[in-house]
Order: sequence, then C-alpha cells, then structure tokens
Amino acid sequence: MITWVRGSVWVLVWTWACQGAIARPQETELMARFESARQQSTVLAAKHPIYLVSSETHDVIRGEVFTTLDQPFSLVREVTTRSQDWCQILILHLNIKYCRASDPAPPTSTGMVLVGMGRKFDLPLDEVYWIRFNYRVLDDTPNHLLVELAAPDGPLGTKDYRLQIEALPLNSSNTLVALAYSQAYGLAARWAFQVYLATLGRGKVGFSIMGSDAQGKPLWVEGLRGVLERNAMRYHLAVETWLQQQALPPHLRMEASLRTWFDATEQFPRQLHEISWTQYLDMKRREVMRLGQWPMPEPAQHHWPGSP
Repeated sequence: MITWVRGSVWVLVWTWACQGAIARPQETELMARFESARQQSTVLAAKHPIYLVSSETHDVIRGEVFTTLDQPFSLVREVTTRSQDWCQILILHLNIKYCRASDPAPPTSTGMVLVGMGRKFDLPLDEVYWIRFNYRVLDDTPNHLLVELAAPDGPLGTKDYRLQIEALPLNSSNTLVALAYSQAYGLAARWAFQVYLATLGRGKVGFSIMGSDAQGKPLWVEGLRGVLERNAMRYHLAVETWLQQQALPPHLRMEASLRTWFDATEQFPRQLHEISWTQYLDMKRREVMRLGQWPMPEPAQHHWPGSP
C-alpha cells in the first residue's frame, strides 16, 4: 500500500533560488513545472518525494516524473550524456529486451539507440519490436541539462516516442530531475491498446488519483494514462537506480542495479508488480548478456498489444 509523506524538498529549492545567479529561461521553466507538479500531484512515498503528472489528448499521452536526487549534478550529467549508459538504464525495464547505442558524435552530441521491446518474459530477438531512437543532448550547461531520446515511429501505429531527462543543480550534492515520457498513436494503435486494456491490462492502474469510492479508497487512473504513468515511473526508477550504482566498480553495477530497480518498483505493488524477483533476475541476466550483439536480420512486426 502506498502511504503519503511530506518532504523537505523546498529547503533545497529555496537554496537554489537564493543562490543569486540569474536563471536562464530553461531553468526557470523547469522550476515552474516542478512547482506545478508539486501542487497538483500527491507525494509518492519512496526514499524521497516523487511527483508524477500526466495528460491525454485525442492522440498523445504524456507523463512527467519529478524528484530531487541525492546526487551531484556533475554525476547526473556525466551518466546521462553517455549514450552507452542509456542501454544500461533502459534494459532494467521489464519490456526492454535489447539495446545498442552508437557513440554520440561531437560537437552535435547526437547518436542512435536501437531498442528491442517485447512482453515481460524471455523472447528471442527475432520476436521483438525494434525502435530506433535518435539520441541528442539538447542543452548542456553548468546549470541545466536536457537529453532526449526520440523516435518517429513505433509498433502498431504508435509514433513520436520521446524520453527526456532534464536536470539542474540545487546545491553541490542535490539535483532536481524531471523525466518526461510521451508517445502518439493513430487508429491502429488505439485499437491495439483497447485490446490490451480489455485483456492483459485489465484492472491495472496508474498513480494519479481520480477520486474515491464509497469506502473512501482512492480511485487510480486507468486506461492509456495508466499505461503511460506506469512506464514513466519505471523509466524514472531505472535512471535513479543506475546513478546510485556509479560508486561501485563497473563490473558490479549491473547486478546491483537489477536488485535495486526491482526493489524500487516493489514499493508500488498496486501499479508496478508483475513478476517475481527470481523470474525478473533470470530474464534480465540473459538479456544483459546479449547487449551489444547486433541482431541480424531485423525481424518483421509482431502483434504485441502494448506495455504493462
């Protein structure tokens, strides 16, 4: 069960605001979004306050997760501006079965991240969906970072995938981080989502509270926004997890990340629990071992109805 907490995050935000430096528009806009999220969403109880907001239009779903990390901005920048690290981050997600990144090409800091997506069990690489993300560092200054993975096309008529990480330093050891995840969809994708929500996704919920039932229990958001919120939180926890392991020797980081990410998702069992720890560990160990192997030939599309 999720409980609700009050955090001391505004001590950090006030420290940032009182530093005296003239904020750039990007920094001010991020702080404004954070303040809006803080006011309209409930604080999710974790190691520190997490705020999640989402929206759905007729063909776009979008979610954004905000938190303050006990990590220096320099480390957040170092990790998230290495495209290779994104594969270590993404592979933690249940539905990411494969990832390979090209090195970014300075001075534009662009590259490509090839991702294979599939259901939450072992799949051979000729049965996954392939998405080619364009990796770009959009802003990289001492006081603001914006990194984006964007793909114009996805499976089953989905399109305009975007995964963004934005950050600014609050002080020497704390960083405000916002992770945004969005995608668009057409008629074919909407039909596939509806099939998923009526079958495998039936009864699954997100994090936003839409009201309460007759017993006063919260009614969580369902449908496409619920799907989006679950995935946004999983990606956020993956970023946070990989950052936490950077103090370990490189050869120990992935194994530690698998345990840390799984435990982090289990804080939210109503939304994020899917498989047991042993099932997750066995599956991910095999998937991690094949990272970096280029899948040939690239397979045809399969009828996977969506992410859990």
